[in-house]
Amino acid sequence: MPARIRRTLGFGVLLASWSASGLMGTGLAMAQSAPRGGAQAAVALDGQVTSMAEGLMEGVVVTAKRDTSTIAVSVISDAEGWYRFPADTLEAGRHALSIRAIGFDLDSPRAAEVGASGTTTLDLTLRPTLDVESQLTNAEWLESIPGTETQKRMFESCVRCHTLERILRSRYDADAWLQVLERMDGYVTSAFPGNPQRLPAGRVTPLAERSESRQAARRRQAAYLASVNLSSGPRAHALQTFPRPMSRATRVVITEYDLPDKSRAPHDAEVGPDGMVWYPDFGQQYLGRLDPHTGEVTEYRVPEARPGNPTGILALRLDRDGNPWGGNMFQGAIFKFDRQTETFQVWKVPDELEQPKGAHGTRILQVNHAAPESSHIDGKVWLQNRSIAGVHRLDLATGEFESFEPFLGSTRPSHNL
Repeated sequence: MPARIRRTLGFGVLLASWSASGLMGTGLAMAQSAPRGGAQAAVALDGQVTSMAEGLMEGVVVTAKRDTSTIAVSVISDAEGWYRFPADTLEAGRHALSIRAIGFDLDSPRAAEVGASGTTTLDLTLRPTLDVESQLTNAEWLESIPGTETQKRMFESCVRCHTLERILRSRYDADAWLQVLERMDGYVTSAFPGNPQRLPAGRVTPLAERSESRQAARRRQAAYLASVNLSSGPRAHALQTFPRPMSRATRVVITEYDLPDKSRAPHDAEVGPDGMVWYPDFGQQYLGRLDPHTGEVTEYRVPEARPGNPTGILALRLDRDGNPWGGNMFQGAIFKFDRQTETFQVWKVPDELEQPKGAHGTRILQVNHAAPESSHIDGKVWLQNRSIAGVHRLDLATGEFESFEPFLGSTRPSHNL
């Protein structure tokens, strides 16, 4: 059956897998169950994972990637330390192997020669890592550092663009953090270290012009960051790591697809009626199409509705005919891509919706979502504009927009829907 994309993974990679009948994996993707009991499925590559510290190791993610391929396949070792790649997941050829097990590294680079038939067996030995901090997930960093839930909540904004490792291995003191936080306020949510896009003018109020209470809150944030990084010396708190997968959680096969450039940041992924996978680039003007069987990727440049504004696409949805529609964020527009003609239609939200309105500052367009699922019924597409507490509706026949703002005029500050 076609791949079911559950979510995307990092920069330059799509994560997917094939679902088995009646079986659902946990975590990032639908997953194929590894065979347990009954007739043993054919295996292309297997082996046992061991270490001096633990002996046989369960829950180690083992990844195989054939030379020159853009597709990587991962399985997880069972309670006896065995990892097994089903025969239909690996092509014949030389496959480089890598592992993921917090606190461990491979003792040396390993590769396996997989044949067109039969099983290749290659045991793997792990050694303690010399740099466990580089292996921590954001969640493990949050568990490791001291602080209240309120103090740690600020990291919700940080991890949209980069990992917590970048923050917590830094040496900035509180004064330096004030400058860093001021600069970070000026970046769009789709920015990342390789693509540092600034917010449109007027979106952010300089710290010096904010109320004293907000300035004090920012100073508290800076002091907290300086207390949990390396500015005062070596880390005083112990690092917390999560347990590896066990039992049924190890019975999965995960497939990852490289994209044309490591700067690609796929936000959504949708499977079309022909099995092709469509994804938008969160930071740039690209719409991509992936063939999950071959790994072939074709990308299309999305026209800019407002040249000079930050680029990037958030949500992607398919209409009844399988055509992708996207919300083009700070371009203040939505688009449709016709799969047959390979052409774009772009609808730009009117400029007047960007004018100052009300007591809460300038309304700056940020169109994140478009909902075309029922457009074949009434010829209307709904879209969300993050700058208002409301939604818009586009009439495809006339190109006119309507706005619905149920909380407009409220005495209480409203943000968005």
